[in-house]
Amino acid sequence: MRVLMVAPGTRGDVAPMAGLGARLQVQGYEVAIAANPAYAPLVVESGCEFRPLPGDLAELIKQPAPGAKAAPGSVLTFWRKLGEYMDNAATGTLAAAEAGADVIMANSVAPYAYDIAEAFGIPAMGAHLQPTEPSAAYPPVLMNSARSLGALGNRIIGERAAAGPAPYDAPSARLRKQLGLRKESRAAGERRRRKARATILHGISPTVLPRPADWHAGLVMAGYWWPPEHSGWEPSADLVDFLAGGPAPVFIGFGSSADLDPDFVLEATRRAGVRAVVQGAEGALGDDAMGVGSVPHEWLFPEWLLLFTMPALEPLLPAFARACRQ
Repeated sequence: MRVLMVAPGTRGDVAPMAGLGARLQVQGYEVAIAANPAYAPLVVESGCEFRPLPGDLAELIKQPAPGAKAAPGSVLTFWRKLGEYMDNAATGTLAAAEAGADVIMANSVAPYAYDIAEAFGIPAMGAHLQPTEPSAAYPPVLMNSARSLGALGNRIIGERAAAGPAPYDAPSARLRKQLGLRKESRAAGERRRRKARATILHGISPTVLPRPADWHAGLVMAGYWWPPEHSGWEPSADLVDFLAGGPAPVFIGFGSSADLDPDFVLEATRRAGVRAVVQGAEGALGDDAMGVGSVPHEWLFPEWLLLFTMPALEPLLPAFARACRQ
């Protein structure tokens, strides 16, 4: 069976797919990952086939440098460019599916993959890295807040947020028309799949987010999908010396964010009285902080991973197989 994974996001979206894809290949599946060209080496290193999605989302979402003012009209310009990026990603996803797929796995920002799967008559399922399902257990992730609104508020606002406008609405509508499918909005499609209890695999550890009581059986909590270990990777001598030179530090990472303010981070760690490894700022940042670039988490957090690692793949396979038959 040929599995196509669609990951139009940044490295943080592609790396987990590469980890899951590597494990599925061990089970006998053929896996291709559609992503931006910048992540082709990551995909190929995992043993998966790379299929390109045009553009570079990491470049598009760069924020102004600390203290710099946004240019007039920059917000509108950003949303226009993001819409164009998603439209190109949808076209790229169609080309990736035409290259061969028996089932499609889509992350949370690629709902148009469901439209393509419907047109091709093949199954599709979600492969999410965030709990996007409306739930009483947490506020909607789109609010960028961990503050609970209460069980009822979380659920209602979560449903409203899911139905709100998104930059992939227009690409989904265009593809449905292009592929001869009946008219259906992206939000309506998500409501239909939710009502059908469609399968979504979540690359989240239940140690971090306990499984919500109102999730249906098709919403699978699978643990983190770490990519394969980097062959031949070695830490710098400075990083090794820093880790050995005092108490275990905290790790501060900002994912796809750029132009972070090291002074702000250092002030926070000084107030907390902790040492820190800061991802996104290179080199020594003082006696108690060290900046790093890309570092394999399995090396940096060997004991931590015992708690949060992805469990054996076997428990996932029944849900995966059911979704493939749907």
